[in-house]
Amino acid sequence: SGSDKPTEPAGGYAAFQSAMLNRDADGVWLTLSSDTRALFADVLDTLRATDDMVDKLQPSDRIEARKAIGAELLDTVHTPKDLFHYIFSSENIPTEAGYRAGLRPKKIRIEDEHRAIVLTAAGEEIEMIQDEDELWRVRSPLHEQFAEAFAGMEENRAQLETAINLFGAATNEDAEIARLLGAESDAKPEDKKESANTDDADQ
Repeated sequence: SGSDKPTEPAGGYAAFQSAMLNRDADGVWLTLSSDTRALFADVLDTLRATDDMVDKLQPSDRIEARKAIGAELLDTVHTPKDLFHYIFSSENIPTEAGYRAGLRPKKIRIEDEHRAIVLTAAGEEIEMIQDEDELWRVRSPLHEQFAEAFAGMEENRAQLETAINLFGAATNEDAEIARLLGAESDAKPEDKKESANTDDADQ
């Protein structure tokens, strides 16, 4: 089909191609299939769940654990679209003439009524699917690439869960904080003397 409307596979790909050529990250986000966008939501949920699990660790381990899982992202990333922008900013979209020419569609192969494959001039096969709103959007290769990139985050969550199961969660947070702050070793001599007198009086 030569249609330029996103209700047809060709139009859906044309919208994606235009967003890429114009380095429009917001436009690229809108042309991604719902399951690709849902991937970012899943990753954000995993990161939040992992961050919650960090609170079960001893206080002395929490700062390093948060750094290890990348929880600092939650300070600025609040939505799946925020996460997309963090990873796929406009600056990361190539501008080389060869790349731009390679995006040109050479052939569109209809697989079934809801799925099509765009063969680009660069030889890539990009999967298009028709979403529930009947618009055609890009699913591949972005979906597979992002899924692979985010696999490590799920692995971090699983490892943290295993560590908590093996070593247990913090059971006495106040005692641990006191130990970290050196409450006993830093106590003033008169405080210790007063404490000793109190103990003698109790006896």
